[in-house]
Amino acid sequence: MHLKVHLHTLGRVCYVLVCSALVASCGGGGGSGSLQFAAPVTIALNSNKSALALGETATITFNLSAPSTNFGLASVKVSGGTLLALSGGGQSYIATFTPALGSTANGVVSVPSGAFSDATGTFNADGADANNTVTLEVNTVTPIVTEVFPDRLAYGLPVIFKISGSNLENGLKVTIDKCAGLVQMPGGSQTLKSLSCTPSGTGNISVIASDSTGYSLFNKVFTVPEPRVIFDTSMGKLTVQLNPTLAPVTVQNFLQYVSEGFYTDTMFHRIVQYSMQQPFSIVQGGGFSSAAQLKATRAPIVLEAGNGLSNSRGTIGMARTQVKDSATSGFYFNVSDNLAFNQLKAADGNFISDGYAVFGIIVDGLSVLDKLGAVSTDSNSVPLSKVLLNSVTRTQ
Repeated sequence: MHLKVHLHTLGRVCYVLVCSALVASCGGGGGSGSLQFAAPVTIALNSNKSALALGETATITFNLSAPSTNFGLASVKVSGGTLLALSGGGQSYIATFTPALGSTANGVVSVPSGAFSDATGTFNADGADANNTVTLEVNTVTPIVTEVFPDRLAYGLPVIFKISGSNLENGLKVTIDKCAGLVQMPGGSQTLKSLSCTPSGTGNISVIASDSTGYSLFNKVFTVPEPRVIFDTSMGKLTVQLNPTLAPVTVQNFLQYVSEGFYTDTMFHRIVQYSMQQPFSIVQGGGFSSAAQLKATRAPIVLEAGNGLSNSRGTIGMARTQVKDSATSGFYFNVSDNLAFNQLKAADGNFISDGYAVFGIIVDGLSVLDKLGAVSTDSNSVPLSKVLLNSVTRTQ
């Protein structure tokens, strides 16, 4: 359809194609006719992410150059996923893009020309512009875990778990119970990941791998053994198994002294043999150097007596003063059953005796303990000849 307009001043005629995006006028300075077009509506798209893995979504923003009353999901072209929850109005809208599952194809969100209009009925005409399209790198292929293997398993010592498989960067989540400070180590790939943590307990621990939705992909159980140490004495060796489950504070304290080499070149300074005056039998050490010098220690720890471990023959306990929470580095071996060392409560719940904390037991070398316990002493229970503790070494 054409609109014929007579320019009376010039006797000219303007022919203008009438459409919704076109406004015509004739005249102007110099007596010439001119055509004036209404500016087309434009739109710019942005995303808060450039890449998406399994379980992830992106927020897409749509900024219009003029308010629109008919912009909606139908105005948007989407591939490689779905666009939902469009909200907003006027010149600003947002929506959520969810990539297709099991896909490595890019997600694309765009608004073609002629998809919406402003209040005057002028349609958008910028479909070829670069800012009219958002392209997202997508990899939503489910991770596959084929194996998990630790470099070592020891209570209280950091362990590195290596995880092998495929698509491991695609939202893989790993949980490990009884393993503190779990972190992913740098340098992972789609086929290999490494995680580090520190076992905070003994016995079975479970490594569970799942995808980003929480679906379990892999589950494997490992065993953290009870920690063991070897006491190398001048009369032989004793192997002691510690119990961090029932005496966690005491075991952690003792193992720290062991790791620092604190007990190297020390001595057993007190050996008590059963008598009417002293109805118990112990071998005590951990406080003096081989030169009989008192060693400096860390701060004392809380008493863990009453933990279910008894002062029976072959066990090891923490030496302390008459002050309840005063144990530091000193320890003793029960050469005999010394049940009077156990914590004792009255019927009303009050303590008759605070007791002494047991935290391990000899599993090899009990005969060596008997030799130590038979060493001749003076009236103060000090050995007449030095009995040395060459070292205490952790073995597991």
